[in-house]
Amino acid sequence: MVYGRIDLGEGVNVPGYKIRLNKGPAGFFEYQRLDANGNIVTSSYIYHMRDIRLIPARPMILPEKGIASCIMVDFEKPIHIPPFSSINLETRIITDLAIVAMSGGRYSLVDAFGPGVKPKLAFYGSGREGVVCRYSKGLLSTKTMPGYAATKASIINNTGEPLRVSTIVVPLARMRMYYKPGTWIARASDIVMVIKSGDEAIVNIEDPRLEPGMEASPLSYMGREIALLPTGFPMRWGF
Repeated sequence: MVYGRIDLGEGVNVPGYKIRLNKGPAGFFEYQRLDANGNIVTSSYIYHMRDIRLIPARPMILPEKGIASCIMVDFEKPIHIPPFSSINLETRIITDLAIVAMSGGRYSLVDAFGPGVKPKLAFYGSGREGVVCRYSKGLLSTKTMPGYAATKASIINNTGEPLRVSTIVVPLARMRMYYKPGTWIARASDIVMVIKSGDEAIVNIEDPRLEPGMEASPLSYMGREIALLPTGFPMRWGF
C-alpha cells in the first residue's frame, strides 16, 4: 500500500493493519480496518464519495482529537551548536495515517491510526503550566517509510554561548503534511528554532520546498478548521 487513492474491492496492507473497501447497501461503500489477527478494529459506511484516499496526517488526531497542541521532537542524540551560528538538519518525524473521503473539493475523515505504533504523549513545561505534546523521536534520516515525514529543522543560536539542543517543541496548528501519490514519500512543514538566550527560544514553521508531484493533506480534521496560533511557540524550560 502507498499514499493515494484506494479502489473499491481493494484489500491493502498498512503497518499493523489491513484496509478493505467493499460495496455496501445501496449507494454505500463499506470501509473496514482489521488488525493482524483479522479482527475488525473499526468500520463505517461511506455514501456516494468515490475518491477515498490514504494520506499522512498531522500527529494530532491520536490518541484523542485535540488533546495535543504541539509535537515534541526528541533527537536521538543531543546537538551542540557554537555561538552566533545556525545549522540545518534533515530529520524525520512521526505522522498519523488517515483515510479521507473526498467530494467536490471537500472531505470527511473516515479513520485515523498510527503506523503500527501506539501513540505516545509527553508534557512540556513546569508543574504549573505547560502543554501536552505528541512525542516523536527526531531521527536524522529522511528514509521513506509509512507513518513518517521528512522535514528540515533550522536551529539558530543567537546567543554568545555554545548550546546543547536535544528537544524542539513545535506548534501543530499551522503544520502541514504533503505526500506523493503512489509512494510512501511524505514531507512536513519546515521547523525554525531561534534561540534568544540560554533559557528561551521561539519555534515557528515555514512552507517546505517540495519535489514535483506532491499534494497537500487537508489542514483540518472532522470537517472543521482548527484555530491557528498567532505567533511561534515559546520554549522556556530548556532545550
